Amino acid sequence: MENWKFALSSIWGHKLRSILTMLGIIIGVAAVVIIMGLGAAMTKRVTDSFSNDQKEVQLYFKAKGDEDNPYAAFAVHENEQEVKPEWLEQIVKAIDGVDSYYYTNNSTSTISFEKKKMDSVAITGVSQDYFKVKKYDIVAGRTLNSKDYKNFFSHYPIRYCLG
Repeated sequence: MENWKFALSSIWGHKLRSILTMLGIIIGVAAVVIIMGLGAAMTKRVTDSFSNDQKEVQLYFKAKGDEDNPYAAFAVHENEQEVKPEWLEQIVKAIDGVDSYYYTNNSTSTISFEKKKMDSVAITGVSQDYFKVKKYDIVAGRTLNSKDYKNFFSHYPIRYCLG
């Protein structure tokens, strides 16, 4: 009991020091709680980001004989056989956990409109299911439909469009 009386008299005798000590403890505990909360939130955000990326599988194809060329998957070959949509549908049905797919074709080119010209513009061609799979919302206009694809490819040969 004597120790308690001494401790309380010491606290009351040095009020400013006691208040500053308590304030330091409160700030320290609050800082630890905030940092732990931010750390947990960042961990969750990064984990969610990686898990979302794992839902997409990217495949690149090389033609036979191009094993030595690391950029062969991006080349256009004259006599290559096209990948048919029916083949992709069969593959999707055969693999568990895959419920949809899309395919893209990327290129860069120089584009011009009236007197304006831009070099090395990235162009991405997408399949009809791209917007559905990616769950993009169209802000203005509409997505491409099957008529658009048919009309485009009936007027422009694929080799002209894709290089």
